[in-house]
Amino acid sequence: MKRTKRCLGLIATALAFTLIAASCGDDGGEVATTTTADAATTTADAATTTTAAAATTTEAAPVSDGTFDLGGGAVLDTNECPSGWDDTQGLTDDEIRIGISLPESGALAGFGTIAEGMQVFFDNADPIEGRSVTIVSRDDGYEPGKTVTNIGEMIDTENIFAFSHILGSPNNLAVRDTLNEECIPQLFNATGLPDWGDPVNFPWTIGQLLNYSTESLIWCDYFASEFGEGATVAALYANNDFGKAYQKFFEQCAPDLGLEIVATELHDPNADTVTPEVTTLAASGADIFVVGTTGASCPRAVGAARGAGWAATIMVSSTCQNIGLFWGPLHSSASGAAHGIQIISTTKDIGDPRWADDSWVMKVRSELEAAGIDPDAGAQQTGYAFAEQLDHSLREAAANGGLGRVNVMQASWQQDWEAQNALPGATIVTDGADDAYIVEAGEISMLNLPPDAEAGSWVAVTGDLIDVEGDLGSFAG
Repeated sequence: MKRTKRCLGLIATALAFTLIAASCGDDGGEVATTTTADAATTTADAATTTTAAAATTTEAAPVSDGTFDLGGGAVLDTNECPSGWDDTQGLTDDEIRIGISLPESGALAGFGTIAEGMQVFFDNADPIEGRSVTIVSRDDGYEPGKTVTNIGEMIDTENIFAFSHILGSPNNLAVRDTLNEECIPQLFNATGLPDWGDPVNFPWTIGQLLNYSTESLIWCDYFASEFGEGATVAALYANNDFGKAYQKFFEQCAPDLGLEIVATELHDPNADTVTPEVTTLAASGADIFVVGTTGASCPRAVGAARGAGWAATIMVSSTCQNIGLFWGPLHSSASGAAHGIQIISTTKDIGDPRWADDSWVMKVRSELEAAGIDPDAGAQQTGYAFAEQLDHSLREAAANGGLGRVNVMQASWQQDWEAQNALPGATIVTDGADDAYIVEAGEISMLNLPPDAEAGSWVAVTGDLIDVEGDLGSFAG
């Protein structure tokens, strides 16, 4: 796979984009320069294993009493922690207790099995310092108020060491202040809100997914190059922090690249239909349909667009990549509605025949099946992949000073390794405020899902891995 290395702030030289100060340079707004493309290719099995990854952190050493360096000027100050705070809270002689809040009910209930997939990973992993990992999950129905209740109750009653992969931008925002004030790790938020890349102000919080500002920039550049100046766009966004982040950043970059946004609709993320909004958008006849939503609303939007006879090129959120979870229903309807939709892929989909012989994919499928789980039917595969990142930080902390909340945060903000679930050639690197984002590479892919196909697959549109590793800096407000 060819690897294209470039800073998204310079995708178009005329791009006047307010996010540049936040996500494409340092806090002073310095814009990184482009580099030449790296033409080296790699095979699907070239990634190193999690346990074999070289240690990249050092033992947590205080800058001063109780203050620890995270990189780039970001520090973690335990002097600000509550009285009685315990670095090893949630660790027993034989267990590491990790909390998570997920929508196990409601419109995003498809994501509710993430915790189940994470537990399968850890049930098959070697102990860490002689301890197994237990995932403690509660249902929030994608309602931020319930997330707040869940987190509070788990802190009080479940002896939690850290929280990991809480789903939803508004849900994570609702608990971020509390977790930072309580000095409890909020690890790898399962959302791409750019705000998670802010270790200076929120050192106990780190995200994982491709951030929505970067994704929007890639969309703008791709549409401009494929359709040219004057191309028309209609967009659907979830009416919350998640969807509005897409809206904000896309509306900033589109005009500078000659794209005309002719219609925009917001939808209730908990509604059971998006047909009225999509029908309105379809009437615009736009060349491009941007789907800035997730969960069941993603396939519903595509189905409604095709049902209305709208022949637009459809680009969906990267959060909707799982073929079995999102696109199976449209496939089984024999409508072919999902065939040809496009996305920015960032990981291997274990249901994609493209990765059938990949050793990581075979391992995931085998362990899920052994646990009685259909690997193609839900979000367990996503949870299994998420667990690889959590496992890496826990093991790095254990190897460099021992398990503790401080060491885990330091390991998470100082990474350099290759995840097996990532696309070939992509690396995971963080360096505190100098490089605050984990996933910074992906490829533009098209879904091959005709009605008569036995299985769907993502086919790279250009064959290039768009790699902006290290160029995005940190969030600056």
